[in-house]
Amino acid sequence: DLGFMDNLLLVFTTDNGGPTNIASNWPLRGGKGTLWEGGTRGAGFVYSKTLLKKKGYTHPGLFHAVDWYPTLLDIAGGDSSQLDIDGLSQVDMILNGDSSVRNQFVYNINDDRYAAALRWGDLKLIVGDPGNSGRHPRPGFDL
Repeated sequence: DLGFMDNLLLVFTTDNGGPTNIASNWPLRGGKGTLWEGGTRGAGFVYSKTLLKKKGYTHPGLFHAVDWYPTLLDIAGGDSSQLDIDGLSQVDMILNGDSSVRNQFVYNINDDRYAAALRWGDLKLIVGDPGNSGRHPRPGFDL
């Protein structure tokens, strides 16, 4: 009745894959705490009754967790270009379905385990111990 839904942007996201002892990240390899895609990719969705120009699709572009702050700041009318942060504003990707402005990012650098991973385009470099691969069968099937 007050019109709040007309100016709402609802974001549901996670920062990593699920732990393999209680979750399945299939078809991705690995889980929470690893550098494999099953441990680093996260599911999410964005909903708005009025703000999204493109709806009902899966976007293939790169989006890092640190991109949320500048993106949401810009959508709310702020100016993220004045910030000295790692995140990149992905306003056009979120609102219009445009391409990602990001083509690379660092997954993690773990000095204690001597492990690191970075991505450039479709290529991923893992150095050191990426963690347990957590290979599990497709849900509902036995090995």
